[in-house]
Amino acid sequence: MIALPFDWFRTRRYLARNERETCVCGCRRRDITDSIWRVTNKTEDLIYPEFMYRCRECESFSAVNLYFPIEKYMEHPLESMFIDEKKETLNSERLAWINSMSKLSNKAVLYDLGAGEGCFSHIFADNFPDGKVFSVEADKKVESKFYGKRSNVYFIPEYILPFLKDRAARGDCADLMVLTDVMEHVVDPEDMISAMAKALAPSGLVYITVPNAHTFQDPVPRHVPRRQLDWRRANRTCQHLWLLTPHMVESLVAKAFEILAVSDFETQIRQDSVYTTILARKR
Repeated sequence: MIALPFDWFRTRRYLARNERETCVCGCRRRDITDSIWRVTNKTEDLIYPEFMYRCRECESFSAVNLYFPIEKYMEHPLESMFIDEKKETLNSERLAWINSMSKLSNKAVLYDLGAGEGCFSHIFADNFPDGKVFSVEADKKVESKFYGKRSNVYFIPEYILPFLKDRAARGDCADLMVLTDVMEHVVDPEDMISAMAKALAPSGLVYITVPNAHTFQDPVPRHVPRRQLDWRRANRTCQHLWLLTPHMVESLVAKAFEILAVSDFETQIRQDSVYTTILARKR
């Protein structure tokens, strides 16, 4: 008779949806189930899962249940969405930093991926009136409140990957892509990076920022013995599927792009998490 771990049946009962076998570094996630960490003490937090695996190889965290509940995300009430002064300051700083590192053409084409309220899209459009902006956002309800006031901003109510693949197939490529606070939501960050590279013009730029594995401080994250893992809670769907280490984010981006600079100014301005922020160019 094959000897099974004492909690094998409990694990199988709560098998996660959209499960993937590996961490982004290639380490098998099925082999790291004794590296379970509690990353938040908030049992009802819809952003961060309560329990995550921590990879022994790259030290990144991944949710036990790698499934992003887009329906719940899109239930966020429109009246609670707004663009405040901090968002305008942040996005102005983003654009200024990008342009200082590599001068953009006056007719540059921007793909703002996961654009949300479109604050970056609109600031870019105001600074580059001869350019074009494609604001890609699956939550169509934001269009009525935040878009339609600038003739060079086009709202695209689509998911990011199908949009990028369609654009690449047609040869309609961007000069700049912005992916802010998106990579942590997708099951396959590698696919996202690859699709971005294929839909980017030669020498085009990408700006990526993502909350990283250093965003939490004591008393969490903390290691949890496997016998203490609450599978019901671990298998809940939350918005953040990954907390990647800065090194891992850079490694993913470097597979398709030449990294020009890494900055911590997002962390300094926002002060709500620790971010990895990268500007890179298509090789």
